[in-house]
Amino acid sequence: PPYFTGALLMMLIMTTGEIIAIPFMNAWWMSRSTADNRGSYAALYNMSWSLAQSVGPWLGALLASSLGFRSLWAVAALVMALAAIGFFWLGKFKKQTPIASL
Repeated sequence: PPYFTGALLMMLIMTTGEIIAIPFMNAWWMSRSTADNRGSYAALYNMSWSLAQSVGPWLGALLASSLGFRSLWAVAALVMALAAIGFFWLGKFKKQTPIASL
């Protein structure tokens, strides 16, 4: 069935994206922390990642079932745009320190 092939392809693309992105995301929070608060940053990052992985699909399915997939993608685009603006804004406040110097 074509649905199975599409689902498998999407899982492979998403998994590859996470494998590539996660080291950079960890480097980002590590560069913003010090030796004294690194554990707090790690805990906050992991809790927020787990919350997003648990709540995100549920909210997406709820939105798609009640308002349709057009609304789901519109909300997803809005959230991604806000996240991009937020990361751009955060980047202006602290110069990134290379991990090797930590």
